[in-house]
Amino acid sequence: FKSRSPYHISMKEDISEYYKNKGFDIVYVGTNKEPRRVATLRQYKTGKSYTMSYAKYIYTSFYKCDVEDGYEVDHINGDKMDDRIDNLQVISKSYNIRKDHLHKNYFLVQ
Repeated sequence: FKSRSPYHISMKEDISEYYKNKGFDIVYVGTNKEPRRVATLRQYKTGKSYTMSYAKYIYTSFYKCDVEDGYEVDHINGDKMDDRIDNLQVISKSYNIRKDHLHKNYFLVQ
């Protein structure tokens, strides 16, 4: 598998039953520049692939449900590489944006 995506493909994993039932065959897990892990799901029949955050892949696989439009899987402790299921929650996209801004350090330049 040769990737044309901007992610470094680091490992191939067995697909979860949840995504296997949705017609996907395999998942590749990589890391982007943030750093944050990403999951690229492949369907061999159609040749299509779908990329999502690894946190979303873990959450939806564990709870066997989709995340509704307008919502995102969030890392409770703010560490985007900590994809333990007990560190993941679903929150609205707008709240997630506000949450991220509240935790950033801003400097006043005079």
